[in-house]
Amino acid sequence: MNRRGWRVVIGSAFLMWGAVGNAQTTAGLATTVVFPLSAQTASFAGEITVFNPGPNTLTASVAFYEGNNSGSPGPKICNDITVSPGRSLQTMLATQCALASGGHFGIVVVADKAVPQANAFYGFMRVQTPQGQGFTVEGFPISNFNNQVSHATGLKRQASSPTFQTNCFVGSLDQPVDYELKLFNDTTGAQIGGTLSGSLQPFQQFRYLDVFGANGVNAPAGDQFNVRAQFTPTSGGNANLIGFCTVQDNTSFGADFRIAKSYGSPSGSFFAQGGNTFGTTAKLGTLDAQPLELYVSNQRIVRYDTKANVVAGISENAVNPAASSQTIAGGGLLSGGSSCIVNGVNVPCRNETSAMDATVSGGAANRAFASDSTVSGGFGNLASSSDAVVSGGAANTASGFAASVAGGLGNTASGSYSFAAGGFQNTASGTQSFAAGHNAAATLAQCAVFGFFLNNGIANCKGLTNVVRVMANHGFSVDWGPANGAGGGTWWVEINDITPCRPLNTYTNAYLSCSGVWTNNSDRNKKERFAAVDAQAVLAKVIALPVTEWSYKVQPEVRRIGPVAQDFHAAFGIGQDDLTIASTDEAGVAFAAIQGLHALLQEKNERIDALEKRLRSGEEQLAQLQSQMKTLLEAANARQVATSTVR
Repeated sequence: MNRRGWRVVIGSAFLMWGAVGNAQTTAGLATTVVFPLSAQTASFAGEITVFNPGPNTLTASVAFYEGNNSGSPGPKICNDITVSPGRSLQTMLATQCALASGGHFGIVVVADKAVPQANAFYGFMRVQTPQGQGFTVEGFPISNFNNQVSHATGLKRQASSPTFQTNCFVGSLDQPVDYELKLFNDTTGAQIGGTLSGSLQPFQQFRYLDVFGANGVNAPAGDQFNVRAQFTPTSGGNANLIGFCTVQDNTSFGADFRIAKSYGSPSGSFFAQGGNTFGTTAKLGTLDAQPLELYVSNQRIVRYDTKANVVAGISENAVNPAASSQTIAGGGLLSGGSSCIVNGVNVPCRNETSAMDATVSGGAANRAFASDSTVSGGFGNLASSSDAVVSGGAANTASGFAASVAGGLGNTASGSYSFAAGGFQNTASGTQSFAAGHNAAATLAQCAVFGFFLNNGIANCKGLTNVVRVMANHGFSVDWGPANGAGGGTWWVEINDITPCRPLNTYTNAYLSCSGVWTNNSDRNKKERFAAVDAQAVLAKVIALPVTEWSYKVQPEVRRIGPVAQDFHAAFGIGQDDLTIASTDEAGVAFAAIQGLHALLQEKNERIDALEKRLRSGEEQLAQLQSQMKTLLEAANARQVATSTVR
């Protein structure tokens, strides 16, 4: 190949790469960098320069893909390069790669060999004659290329001196790609000549020398000015098409480069307004050990660092740089340097974390100051012990191990595994304690306190552990609606002062009076299936019922007298089961027995009355007989006296 031909190739290749990689861009740092053209011929040599800005030694592979129009197309074997931290390395294509005799040109790809890739670098390629004439092209990150339609403008052909010739190139990266190339007169909009098309395998280039000529679009004879080349990928998918042209002065061999620029969003490269179609996982971030920050209105809104810390929200939000896996999801209050007042204390208005795995999800002036602690939101909340959680609210503190505050205002959970459910100014300071409502103080272990005082009284554990206390000005009620609708609707039990002198009241109309007397429901209107009772039979069963003295096993020191449920149920066949005796059943049996005893007494009284009547009648008859006897005796005595006198 003559010098003129090489200048055509080199200029075109430089132009192509700059188009899709932002030629002369400052954003060239990457772990895989592509140099679109290097050469090794009798007239030209390619020199690669790589700069390693990172803190680690860079070991990189070098791959050379010789162009389709070159002497021996295809990939060539190359040696690795090693670049010290903060240093540059210059090497020649012929030194790095095993090349046969003859001329060679093509694409060079340099890639970090670390797994995963972690060492990013910059580079450029210089292709020149021994006299120093030639071209320089930047190396570009491989991710900069795209699969969009692209254009190279300002092309021309001129026959008179100085003569101008335009050459266009198409290329591929790591995927096969089909393409079309068209030329348009941008003054009239008309297409010039025919349509060029073809297919490229991975890392191939095809060169159209004199793109206006017979080997190109075969344009009509004559000069052409203000011409645009349009490169279109036709295979679909994510394959990247590389297009570029060079306009060469054939008198001096000077050339300029026209990089084909895409008007669509770059695929696999830049994020674009309106979105992208990458066809694979989109990656946004840094390739070195530096954090990534996102800004809105020149204010940092998100920060990511290499310790897996995430800080979102106002720019003042902060994590401990020495700890890892911390998260601030947002929030914070822009205070202009002033502080916020929480429980009478000045604290920063920003959100803060200070230990591994600590999280603040949002809100303002929230602090998660221990490992695995969490503040979900709200204002002025503090989780200061490991595994502690404040879910929201304001001025709440979870300072016990694995303690939680669900929300509310001014609540504290300072005992290990304690829980303040919410409300206002509640304290759960006992181990495994629970507090809710207002002014509830669960200060002892395993104590649960529900405080609902409206007069600012304090509900406490009453000196007890393992206790549940519910304290309110008017007591409380438990209501539930049975699924079968029984009870006419809601069932309830009240312990309150709503109904006078019924501190324990039920929907059944049974209650405990304020004098300590349990009163059963016995409303006739709530009863049915009445039947007469044989009082004498009940009395007989009562007489036969075993009645003993005994003690409950749970209270052996207290002696009691009465029957057992099994005997009672066997004798009378009433009640829910043979394990319990209802007080109403005991009373009913007693009433029936009394009535039976009363009948016996009446019968006996009647018999006694009859006997007494008979006794009185006999006594009367005896008295009459006695009177008659007396009269007879008196008469006999009188006759005897008379007789004696006569004699």
